[in-house]
Amino acid sequence: MPAASSQPWYAQVIQALTGKELGKGGGGAMLGTAGNLAEAINRWMVQQRLADPSQVLKQSQMLSRGLSKGLKRDVKATVGQEMAAAGLAGAPNLYAQAVTSALAPYRYQQQQDALKEYLAAMGESMGAYPGTGGLYGPYGGYGGYPGEEQQQQQMTPA
Repeated sequence: MPAASSQPWYAQVIQALTGKELGKGGGGAMLGTAGNLAEAINRWMVQQRLADPSQVLKQSQMLSRGLSKGLKRDVKATVGQEMAAAGLAGAPNLYAQAVTSALAPYRYQQQQDALKEYLAAMGESMGAYPGTGGLYGPYGGYGGYPGEEQQQQQMTPA
Protein backbone atom coordinates (compact mmCIF):
# COMPACT_ATOMS: atom_id res chain seq x y z
CA MET A 1 0.00 0.00 0.00
CA PRO A 2 1.47 3.41 -0.97
CA ALA A 3 2.25 5.83 1.80
CA ALA A 4 -0.36 8.53 2.33
CA SER A 5 0.84 11.97 1.24
CA SER A 6 0.74 14.83 3.69
CA GLN A 7 -0.41 17.21 0.94
CA PRO A 8 -4.11 17.86 0.29
CA TRP A 9 -5.51 16.43 -2.95
CA TYR A 10 -5.61 19.80 -4.74
CA ALA A 11 -1.93 20.41 -3.98
CA GLN A 12 -1.13 17.01 -5.49
CA VAL A 13 -3.16 17.86 -8.61
CA ILE A 14 -1.42 21.23 -8.99
CA GLN A 15 2.00 19.63 -8.63
CA ALA A 16 1.10 16.90 -11.13
CA LEU A 17 -0.14 19.45 -13.71
CA THR A 18 2.48 22.16 -13.31
CA GLY A 19 5.49 20.30 -11.94
CA LYS A 20 5.72 22.85 -9.14
CA GLU A 21 4.64 22.58 -5.52
CA LEU A 22 1.83 24.69 -4.15
CA GLY A 23 3.40 27.70 -2.45
CA LYS A 24 6.51 27.47 -4.64
CA GLY A 25 5.07 28.76 -7.91
CA GLY A 26 2.59 25.97 -8.50
CA GLY A 27 -0.48 28.04 -7.64
CA GLY A 28 0.46 30.85 -10.01
CA ALA A 29 1.33 28.41 -12.76
CA MET A 30 -2.03 26.71 -12.31
CA LEU A 31 -3.87 30.04 -12.50
CA GLY A 32 -2.00 30.86 -15.69
CA THR A 33 -2.92 27.48 -17.14
CA ALA A 34 -6.58 27.98 -16.21
CA GLY A 35 -6.56 31.46 -17.75
CA ASN A 36 -5.03 30.16 -20.97
CA LEU A 37 -7.62 27.41 -21.13
CA ALA A 38 -10.49 29.87 -20.64
CA GLU A 39 -9.03 32.15 -23.33
CA ALA A 40 -8.70 29.26 -25.77
CA ILE A 41 -12.31 28.19 -25.14
CA ASN A 42 -13.56 31.74 -25.78
CA ARG A 43 -11.50 32.02 -28.96
CA TRP A 44 -12.82 28.65 -30.17
CA MET A 45 -16.42 29.72 -29.49
CA VAL A 46 -15.98 32.91 -31.54
CA GLN A 47 -14.36 30.96 -34.39
CA GLN A 48 -17.21 28.44 -34.38
CA ARG A 49 -19.79 31.24 -34.56
CA LEU A 50 -17.99 32.85 -37.49
CA ALA A 51 -17.50 29.54 -39.32
CA ASP A 52 -21.25 28.87 -39.57
CA PRO A 53 -22.95 31.27 -42.04
CA SER A 54 -26.42 30.58 -40.62
CA GLN A 55 -25.16 31.48 -37.14
CA VAL A 56 -23.59 34.70 -38.46
CA LEU A 57 -26.86 35.62 -40.16
CA LYS A 58 -28.89 34.81 -37.05
CA GLN A 59 -26.62 36.85 -34.78
CA SER A 60 -26.51 39.81 -37.17
CA GLN A 61 -30.30 39.81 -37.48
CA MET A 62 -30.49 40.19 -33.72
CA LEU A 63 -28.65 43.51 -34.13
CA SER A 64 -30.97 44.62 -36.90
CA ARG A 65 -33.67 46.94 -35.70
CA GLY A 66 -37.04 47.29 -37.37
CA LEU A 67 -37.59 50.12 -39.80
CA SER A 68 -38.83 53.27 -38.11
CA LYS A 69 -42.55 53.97 -38.01
CA GLY A 70 -41.95 57.36 -39.61
CA LEU A 71 -40.18 55.83 -42.59
CA LYS A 72 -42.92 53.25 -43.06
CA ARG A 73 -45.62 55.92 -42.79
CA ASP A 74 -43.90 58.19 -45.31
CA VAL A 75 -43.31 55.37 -47.81
CA LYS A 76 -46.93 54.19 -47.49
CA ALA A 77 -48.21 57.72 -48.04
CA THR A 78 -46.00 58.25 -51.09
CA VAL A 79 -46.93 54.88 -52.60
CA GLY A 80 -50.62 55.56 -51.92
CA GLN A 81 -50.40 58.93 -53.68
CA GLU A 82 -48.61 57.48 -56.68
CA MET A 83 -51.09 54.62 -56.98
CA ALA A 84 -54.03 57.04 -56.70
CA ALA A 85 -52.52 59.19 -59.44
CA ALA A 86 -52.20 56.08 -61.61
CA GLY A 87 -55.81 55.10 -60.91
CA LEU A 88 -54.90 52.03 -58.84
CA ALA A 89 -56.09 53.24 -55.43
CA GLY A 90 -58.65 50.43 -55.15
CA ALA A 91 -56.17 47.56 -55.59
CA PRO A 92 -55.06 46.49 -52.07
CA ASN A 93 -52.81 43.64 -53.28
CA LEU A 94 -50.92 45.92 -55.64
CA TYR A 95 -50.61 48.52 -52.87
CA ALA A 96 -49.11 45.96 -50.46
CA GLN A 97 -46.64 44.77 -53.10
CA ALA A 98 -45.65 48.33 -53.96
CA VAL A 99 -45.08 49.24 -50.30
CA THR A 100 -43.00 46.09 -49.76
CA SER A 101 -40.93 46.85 -52.87
CA ALA A 102 -40.44 50.45 -51.80
CA LEU A 103 -39.28 49.44 -48.31
CA ALA A 104 -36.97 46.65 -49.56
CA PRO A 105 -33.86 48.81 -50.21
CA TYR A 106 -34.11 50.34 -46.73
CA ARG A 107 -34.47 46.92 -45.13
CA TYR A 108 -31.58 45.53 -47.20
CA GLN A 109 -29.30 48.40 -46.16
CA GLN A 110 -30.29 47.91 -42.53
CA GLN A 111 -29.44 44.20 -42.72
CA GLN A 112 -26.08 45.00 -44.34
CA ASP A 113 -25.27 47.50 -41.59
CA ALA A 114 -26.19 44.96 -38.89
CA LEU A 115 -24.00 42.30 -40.53
CA LYS A 116 -21.04 44.72 -40.72
CA GLU A 117 -21.58 45.68 -37.07
CA TYR A 118 -21.68 42.02 -35.99
CA LEU A 119 -18.57 41.06 -37.95
CA ALA A 120 -16.75 44.11 -36.58
CA ALA A 121 -17.68 43.08 -33.05
CA MET A 122 -16.44 39.52 -33.67
CA GLY A 123 -13.26 40.86 -35.24
CA GLU A 124 -12.63 43.02 -32.19
CA SER A 125 -13.14 40.07 -29.88
CA MET A 126 -10.77 37.98 -31.99
CA GLY A 127 -8.26 40.83 -31.87
CA ALA A 128 -8.29 40.61 -28.09
CA TYR A 129 -6.10 37.52 -28.39
CA PRO A 130 -2.64 38.56 -29.57
CA GLY A 131 -1.32 36.64 -32.52
CA THR A 132 -4.55 34.85 -33.40
CA GLY A 133 -4.74 36.29 -36.89
CA GLY A 134 -8.49 36.81 -36.77
CA LEU A 135 -10.66 34.63 -38.96
CA TYR A 136 -7.78 33.00 -40.79
CA GLY A 137 -5.96 31.28 -37.97
CA PRO A 138 -2.71 31.97 -36.18
CA TYR A 139 -0.49 34.58 -37.77
CA GLY A 140 -2.45 34.77 -40.99
CA GLY A 141 -5.08 37.02 -42.49
CA TYR A 142 -5.42 40.47 -41.05
CA GLY A 143 -3.88 40.06 -37.59
CA GLY A 144 -0.20 39.21 -37.50
CA TYR A 145 1.85 38.25 -34.50
CA PRO A 146 3.66 40.94 -32.53
CA GLY A 147 6.76 42.09 -34.43
CA GLU A 148 5.68 40.52 -37.72
CA GLU A 149 5.81 43.79 -39.61
CA GLN A 150 9.38 44.52 -38.46
CA GLN A 151 10.44 41.00 -39.39
CA GLN A 152 8.94 41.35 -42.85
CA GLN A 153 10.76 44.65 -43.37
CA GLN A 154 14.07 43.07 -42.38
CA MET A 155 13.56 40.16 -44.76
CA THR A 156 12.60 42.37 -47.70
CA PRO A 157 15.59 43.52 -49.72
CA ALA A 158 15.92 47.30 -49.94
